[in-house]
Amino acid sequence: MSKVYFISGLGADWRMFQFLTLPAYLSQHYVEWIMPLYQDEPLQEYVQRLRAQITTPNPILVGLSFGGVAAIELAKTMKVRKVILISSLATRYALPWYYRSAGKTRLHRWMPIRLMKSLYPLAPPVFGAHTKPEKKLLKEVILETNEKYLRWSLGQLLAWRQQEVLPGLVQMHGTADLVLPLHDRTDIIKIQGGEHLMVMHRAEEISAILSKILEDTMPNSKFTVTLANGEQVDLTLATILKSNNLYPFGQHNYAIYESPEGIFVKGLNKGEREIMLTHFELVDETSARNYSHPYIREDE
Repeated sequence: MSKVYFISGLGADWRMFQFLTLPAYLSQHYVEWIMPLYQDEPLQEYVQRLRAQITTPNPILVGLSFGGVAAIELAKTMKVRKVILISSLATRYALPWYYRSAGKTRLHRWMPIRLMKSLYPLAPPVFGAHTKPEKKLLKEVILETNEKYLRWSLGQLLAWRQQEVLPGLVQMHGTADLVLPLHDRTDIIKIQGGEHLMVMHRAEEISAILSKILEDTMPNSKFTVTLANGEQVDLTLATILKSNNLYPFGQHNYAIYESPEGIFVKGLNKGEREIMLTHFELVDETSARNYSHPYIREDE
C-alpha cells in the first residue's frame, strides 16, 4: 500500500498538519526540510536529497504551500501515485505579480531577517490563523525558521519555472487565500472562504476532502489490526470515536474505534515514533465511550 508523505510549507513542519484527521489505515510520514548546500542550490538538486526520506515505492505526496512546489519537483524524479496540493502553486503563473516584482529587486537577499521576523504580529490575519493555538504555532514557525533556509526557499519560489500543470495533479485552494491568492482553474477544489492556513482552521472540512481523495486513490486498501490474542479485526469502515494523532508519535497517541458490527477497539502506542498505533485490544462499549487517555505529549 502506498505511504502518504506530507510536506509542509516554507520553514514549517509536521505541526501544520496536526489538526487533520485521516483514515487510520493510511500510512503517514512527514518529510522534514533540510538545509540547502549553498545559497543558490537549485530546487531540482535539493529535492534529490530530500528524496532520501521517501522510502516506499509509488508514494502519495501532499504538499502545503511551498511544500507543494517541492512535491511537484519530487514527482519529476520518481514514480508517484498522486500529488495533492493544499494552498499551493501548480505553475509559476499562479505566483502573484507583486511577488515576482519583489523578486527582481532581490529583496529576499538583502532585507534583514530580524526585520522580516519582527513583522510576525501582522501575520495571523494574512495567513488565516484565528485561534490562540493557531497564532502560537504560526509565531513559532516564523521565529524558528533558519535564515539561510528562508533566503534560499524564497529565492527558489520566486525563480520557479514550472510551465504546465502536472498530469493527474489534485489541488485544493481557499477562495480567501491572501498569501497565495487563488489562480483559478476548473479542476481546482475550491474551499469557499478558505484562507492560506485552512489546513488548520478548516481542518475538519479539509480532512473529509483529503480522506475521500486518498480513499479513491487507494480503493482496495484495508485497515485490519491484530489483537494481542492473535485475532484480527477489520477496521476499514470503522468510526473513530476519539483519538490523538499528533506527531511525533508516542504514548500520547491513541484511538477508539467502533466497527459497523458494533465491535469496539482501543489502539495504543507503546513508544514508537514513526507508527501512530502499535497495540490493539477489544473494549466494551461503556469503556470505549468513556475512555480518558492517561498520557499527553510533553509540549501540550
